[in-house]
Amino acid sequence: MRRLVEHVSFWVSFILFKVLINLTDTTPATPDIAVSGLWSQFLFILQAQLPYFAVYIPAVYAIFLLIDLYFNGRLKFLVALLLAVVVCAVTTPLLLVVNHTFILPMVYGRSDFEISFGIGSLLYYLFSFLAVAGIAGSVKLIRSQLKFKVLEQALLKEKADAELKFLKAQVSPHFLFNTLNNIYSLARKQSDKTAEAVLKLSNLLRFVLYEASQAHILLMDEIRLIESYIELEKLRYTNRLRIKFEYEVDDQSRKVSPLILTHFVENAFKHGAGESRFDIEIHIRIVLTQDVLTATFANSKGKAISNSNSDKIGLTNTRRQLEILYPGHDLTIHDNPDQFFVSLTIPLPK
Repeated sequence: MRRLVEHVSFWVSFILFKVLINLTDTTPATPDIAVSGLWSQFLFILQAQLPYFAVYIPAVYAIFLLIDLYFNGRLKFLVALLLAVVVCAVTTPLLLVVNHTFILPMVYGRSDFEISFGIGSLLYYLFSFLAVAGIAGSVKLIRSQLKFKVLEQALLKEKADAELKFLKAQVSPHFLFNTLNNIYSLARKQSDKTAEAVLKLSNLLRFVLYEASQAHILLMDEIRLIESYIELEKLRYTNRLRIKFEYEVDDQSRKVSPLILTHFVENAFKHGAGESRFDIEIHIRIVLTQDVLTATFANSKGKAISNSNSDKIGLTNTRRQLEILYPGHDLTIHDNPDQFFVSLTIPLPK
């Protein structure tokens, strides 16, 4: 129904355009008939244009049909071209007949006009038809391009959403798996802090199950998750860990994608404290000011650095999530012999 309305609207607009062009033409096209009054002139010219469009419209759609059949692979190019020539060959003399049978008698008030199929007349009506078909074709092409772009954007968004869900489905279990390893380490040592660690894990688990599946969460909720994760890691590494966590947020209503910052914190512990027998230093700073989120993560490194694929899941997937969700972000990573440093900047407009 919508498509029908669009087509009818186009042809009505086009006919009115042709009428207005003729209405404003100061050339005396009808010397034998004087029509007084603007409205009467409008109706007179409209009546004179309608017979032409009774031929134009079906002929234009016949050309469109041939084009669609060609692009759909149902007609070969030469066949489509030959049929298009046939449409033009039928339409051109038909327009001439309409002009002499309906238009001229109406304009001049007599019907004794002889139809002459001269080359000049045929070329005039051929180019007249091609002009109408060209304008209609241009509108169709523009509309098709706009429709294609909308469809393309929808498909890209659907693909990105599907990929994002897949990435989150990978990362959330990976995050919990690393956390469970921490508790397992405490349990092996028969530490008194195991029960406290399990309690903190339940809070993290609640977040992963109910919050991480959302598209966005409050930045402050992400920061509180990081604080809980840090407290859990402190139970494992005790005095060997020296950590400094700072944050400044000028608008607590801003939102981010869940775990988008926590992955870098997890990485700092995994490849810092987790791979060194010596004291380890971790410095995390998160600042939101003037619609820009800046986060830095720095950790000292042990001598033996693991490069297993499982260890890279969180960081690799976070990179991809940033590309999808925040195409204007800036991520810098420096992997030095004694320090691993990450700097992340994300525009967060309201």
